[in-house]
Amino acid sequence: MESKWKVLLADASVEFRGLLRSALEETEEFEVVASVGDGLEAARLVKEKLPDLVLMDMILPGLDGLGLLDQMAELKDERPEIIVVSQFVSSKVV
Repeated sequence: MESKWKVLLADASVEFRGLLRSALEETEEFEVVASVGDGLEAARLVKEKLPDLVLMDMILPGLDGLGLLDQMAELKDERPEIIVVSQFVSSKVV
């Protein structure tokens, strides 16, 4: 049996994290090891849980996405893969 990807979810929306968790775990290729709505808690858990993948929003209370990315960059060999997922919506057309 192949090992599952350990995933940490970091998004302020409880509902969105729940949807992501359900979608990931349905595939049986991922194991969600943590699901948090705060950047400071996410930074702590990345160091503790050592996930393979972090799915995160850029807008987080406590520590924003850029700060979280900076902290994960310091992990060197234990740095997870990172995917930024955002629900940001704007009515402006660029």
